[in-house]
Amino acid sequence: FARTTPVILMFLFLGAWYVGATAGVRATICFICGGLLNLISARIGVRVSVQGQTRLAHALSHELFDALQIGIRTGSIGGLLA
Repeated sequence: FARTTPVILMFLFLGAWYVGATAGVRATICFICGGLLNLISARIGVRVSVQGQTRLAHALSHELFDALQIGIRTGSIGGLLA
């Protein structure tokens, strides 16, 4: 998290500079808001996916039915966030 976010933000602000130079201030504000919301959504999606995979791996060592249920639920949530 600490290494990738500054790089992503650098590209976001470089893109915002280009949008601001070509399309104006309102388009720049929309571009920055969209980029930040996309960054937040991606972080949430990755977090949910990793937690689901961890729970799935743990459940596989106990009972197959529970693991199948967890896999379906976490897959559905990940699909909705993507």
